Amino acid sequence: MKAEIHKINTLNELEVFVNYIAPIFEKGDLLALNGEIGSGKTTLSKHLINYLTETRIDEVNSPTFNLCQTYSKQDLTISHYDFYRLDSLQEIEELDISDSIKNNFTIIEWANKFSSILPKDHIEIQIKNKSHERDYKILFHGKYTKKITAHKNRLSFLSNSNFNIKKITNMRGDASSRKYYRVNDSRKNFVLMDASEDSIKKTTTSKTITDFIIFGKYLEKIGLRVPKIYKFDIQKQLILEEDLGLTTYNELYSKLRFEDLVTPAIESLLILVHSNYTNIYDLNGRAFEPHNFDEKLFINESKIFIDYYWPYVKNSICPDEEKCKFLSIMEQIYSDLSTDKTLILRDYHSPNLHYLQNEKGHRKCALIDFQDALLGHPLYDLVSLAQDARFTISEDKERYIVDAFKDKFLFNDFQLSKSSFNEQYQILAIQRSLKILGIFARLSLLEGKNNYIIHMPRVVDYIRRSMDCSLLYNLTHWLKINFKDIFDV
Repeated sequence: MKAEIHKINTLNELEVFVNYIAPIFEKGDLLALNGEIGSGKTTLSKHLINYLTETRIDEVNSPTFNLCQTYSKQDLTISHYDFYRLDSLQEIEELDISDSIKNNFTIIEWANKFSSILPKDHIEIQIKNKSHERDYKILFHGKYTKKITAHKNRLSFLSNSNFNIKKITNMRGDASSRKYYRVNDSRKNFVLMDASEDSIKKTTTSKTITDFIIFGKYLEKIGLRVPKIYKFDIQKQLILEEDLGLTTYNELYSKLRFEDLVTPAIESLLILVHSNYTNIYDLNGRAFEPHNFDEKLFINESKIFIDYYWPYVKNSICPDEEKCKFLSIMEQIYSDLSTDKTLILRDYHSPNLHYLQNEKGHRKCALIDFQDALLGHPLYDLVSLAQDARFTISEDKERYIVDAFKDKFLFNDFQLSKSSFNEQYQILAIQRSLKILGIFARLSLLEGKNNYIIHMPRVVDYIRRSMDCSLLYNLTHWLKINFKDIFDV
């Protein structure tokens, strides 16, 4: 257990302390506050809630009498509890606090009265009154020992910049272990990307910020709009980059004209597909060749569906015989794809695309997530855009995107022919959707991230759209037999 002691005498010093500790907290975290009556537990809680939700301090009420107060901002809910008046575990159970601990950021005053209910991973602050000051002793339990180290690395990285940092707040991340923070220096906002956890889980295809910088420079060179990078630290896996604001396509699809949004995205994708990926260079100026999205990766991604979506739906492991049949079918399907290669970003969809009104032409579409780029089929990212897993693209709108792309696609530069275009698109579409179902199921089963489940019906519908393709007959048959209630409709 790691511990820190902060001595605080004034309100300004308390605000400095809150600015230090608050950026650590996110959904699923728990803060236990302990100290004698009048030590300042509620005052600290008020300042933390103000920092994280922008609720005015005078509107944050003590939960002493009604036991719990909640505050929200965007996707973060704070549950503020006070155990002072509670006398038994039965009273705790009546509060249904377990749901809060799992889904919210939970603050508990007088937490030491019922320390047995606290998860092993939490932060504790013990406040002790002294004659002219208060001691705030922070104890980091479980995973928070590593979490505070990562936080200090971020603070050190930012303190060595030329920016006067005023506030750091958590941003909603993606399904990866990368973390994102909005950083304000009183003049403008920046985005801080922390890929340190990603770099620990190194696999053949996992990427670091080095890849982000390499691909970002290449995309910029071919004329695509990407965030400016202001500072980076390869060792700590940190990047400070331009903040493009709240203009992602999934925020704007329901607000702006569909054609106005997708046209620059299609044009940017065509530039990417037709670019010469042999002109990618590493940070030392040497030729850099990305990994291939080959048959092995195609099959490995397909396994995610069988390994996680099957048990998610059926509550049992897929029998070896059926797994072998499925993978054999996927191998056969892969052999029907052309061997064309281009740079693919793999998640060319609404959360990773920003619409910039002040830019012109294709540069109105800005790309923010490209460190996982590979060499793969030229229609792969088209599928990401036209069958968005986070926002429903109707069949008419999907057809609009595909036709607009196909109309300007340079067939003479590829083996892919006009006659095989649709079938190859459907192969990539169904494989990608099966993988996504598997990923969403895995996030739920292994990490308790159930917020992705809401997207599953949409992805299932995308799969149904591809099931009439003649090259997918065997796969369609297998799905209808093994998931009759889902796909045989």
